Amino acid sequence: MTVWLCRAGLQGQYENKFIDQEKMFLIGSVSIDLTGKTDMQELMKLVSAKYPTEPDGSVITMSAQARAFATKVKVGDLVVVPSGGEEKLLNIGVITGEYQYDGKKSELKHSHTVDWKYGKWKRSDFDPDILRSVDAFDSFMLFFKLRQDKRIREIIKSAKLAPKKKEPAKKVAETKKAEPKKKEPAKKAAAEPKKKADSADDVKKALAAERAEELALRKRQEKANKEAAARVEKARKEEEARVKKELAAEKAEEAALRKRQEKANKEAAARVEKANKAEDAKKADEAKRAEEAKKELAAEKAEEAALRKRQEKANKEAAARVEKARKEEEAKVKKELAAERAEEKALRKKQEKAQAAAAARLEKAKAAEDAKKAKEDAPKAESAEDVRKALEAERAEEKALRDKQAKAQAEAAARVEEAKKAEDAKKAEAVTVVKTVYITRCCRGRDDDGWDYDILKARRRFRR
Repeated sequence: MTVWLCRAGLQGQYENKFIDQEKMFLIGSVSIDLTGKTDMQELMKLVSAKYPTEPDGSVITMSAQARAFATKVKVGDLVVVPSGGEEKLLNIGVITGEYQYDGKKSELKHSHTVDWKYGKWKRSDFDPDILRSVDAFDSFMLFFKLRQDKRIREIIKSAKLAPKKKEPAKKVAETKKAEPKKKEPAKKAAAEPKKKADSADDVKKALAAERAEELALRKRQEKANKEAAARVEKARKEEEARVKKELAAEKAEEAALRKRQEKANKEAAARVEKANKAEDAKKADEAKRAEEAKKELAAEKAEEAALRKRQEKANKEAAARVEKARKEEEAKVKKELAAERAEEKALRKKQEKAQAAAAARLEKAKAAEDAKKAKEDAPKAESAEDVRKALEAERAEEKALRDKQAKAQAEAAARVEEAKKAEDAKKAEAVTVVKTVYITRCCRGRDDDGWDYDILKARRRFRR
């Protein structure tokens, strides 16, 4: 059965709630349900995540108190709660319930039910080393185990549920006062034969026997007192040695705890310093990268300006070449059109000459016929059938001449159309060549619409 010390606040301000609600509470602890949290490392991680600004020493202290309150307290253990009043009393009770967590409360969320059946005790009822343990760590430890649990239980048990303490010296004094009273029946028994005795010798003998018996009783009492005093002194020395040993152990433990806290604080400060240095280095690196990015951007802008100039120059050169090719092609087409027109004019002249020759032949034939009629001056004449055949032959010849003329005109128009198509194709090819040469020189640039191209994509695009 363990004895725990649980403070009702740093000034004992929650004492009335402890007594009235018949509970003990873990004051100022983490707002986390501690049910089943037996792993110290896991609990420290939860506390550190809940309170990231707390130093490592505080995290360790909070986690250790919370773990002991939730998992190590057993039903039947004793609890000592120092009072906050002027009398500085100690409330002692028996733990009757398991750990409970009430997340709806704003404070006093962690609790155990307690039966305060031993009531309030004065500090003088306990030895100084026990009081030193009670007062230890009062600035930051609100719940911990008392090492003198065995002696505290013995003191409470000897009092029989009442806060009383009897010193060995008082017991000896009471024994001295009580022993003579036990011999009163012997005096009465000796008085009766004394009344019956007639001689003074018998009375003297009886008195001498009583005095001898009383003297022997006193010697036995003195011997018992010496033995009791020796036992008390021996017990006192043993207790004093044990108290000194426990006090030294407590001081060593407190010093070790302080060293651990100091070490944890130093480690935390070192981590903070390291984090600050890392943050400063990160900011310096970011500033350096930003400066480099500015320089790269300026270089890119300068390169882009140079590229624009090269593009404008290339565009001007390409436009000049295109204009030159256009003029050359236009001159060539004009020359070809002039040749075609001359050919067409010559063809027309041939047609007109052929038509004139046909008309001359027709006139000649008509004159010959008239001459023949006049020469013969006879009713004989060519038959109407011969005349009709001659006319049909002339008409067929005239039709063939017109067909030949229309064919020549169609061929001239086809040549003109073909010359126009060839001129358009040469123009498109000249533009494609110029753009391909421009993109090949720039490798990767931007066109007038702002789109990026590489060489192959540009070529495929312009081919399409």
